[in-house]
Amino acid sequence: MVVFGKKVRKEKEEWAWRGKNIEQLKEFQYLGYTLKSNNSDRTHIQEIVQKANTVIGIVWEIGERKFRHNYKRRMMIFDSLIKSVFMYGAEIWGWREYGEIERVQEKCLKWTWDI
Repeated sequence: MVVFGKKVRKEKEEWAWRGKNIEQLKEFQYLGYTLKSNNSDRTHIQEIVQKANTVIGIVWEIGERKFRHNYKRRMMIFDSLIKSVFMYGAEIWGWREYGEIERVQEKCLKWTWDI
């Protein structure tokens, strides 16, 4: 169980259900989104950036080899493979401006446009 709030609790409360103790956690991953007790999105954003960089590393070579001068195909690769990684969980973290995400998107779009 995760107890959400802005206060930092020094002592853990005891929680039980049907006679069994429930472990209290500071963070929990549910459907690929990391929920933290202080409502911070930082952990999820770092995971998104890491996953997006991995996808870019895999896709980059294919794009260079097969679609070197085809802007439309490169944009299709970006939209379908990389943008989808960035958008996962956006409903929760609300597309706030995060420098890490902006830098990765900028790098990928520069490649897409062959700048």
